[in-house]
Amino acid sequence: MGRKIAGVELAPLNVPLHRRIQTLCAFTTSYLFFFGGLTSILFLLFLLHTKYYWITLLYVTWFWFDRDTSSRGGRPSQWLRNSAAYRYLRDYFPISLVKTADLDPKENYLIGYHPHGIMVHSCYTCGSNFGWQTLSQKG
Repeated sequence: MGRKIAGVELAPLNVPLHRRIQTLCAFTTSYLFFFGGLTSILFLLFLLHTKYYWITLLYVTWFWFDRDTSSRGGRPSQWLRNSAAYRYLRDYFPISLVKTADLDPKENYLIGYHPHGIMVHSCYTCGSNFGWQTLSQKG
């Protein structure tokens, strides 16, 4: 049992480092899901009132010219998908992807999942880390 600070019970000191890193990655992803957009907008508005206003203007210009990227397949990043942060996030949750049929990689598929879990962590970690690209492999 850990110490209490301001009514919040902290994790005991004997929790392994890798579990603490997993928790940090899960917290960060949750924070970005809930507050990332608002934080970004507030930061850009703050920059407008400093000598770095040009960063906001460049970002808004890029955002305008890049607005259709998501409808053209986005900009997937293998570097990000293979990052240690994604592996720690995946390992935080007891998630597994079970292949029940062979899928033709030349076809398009609509994949649904249930239960939804904590926000979209289950689909996000399966799909981003070790899931969708392995569906056409033997499993």
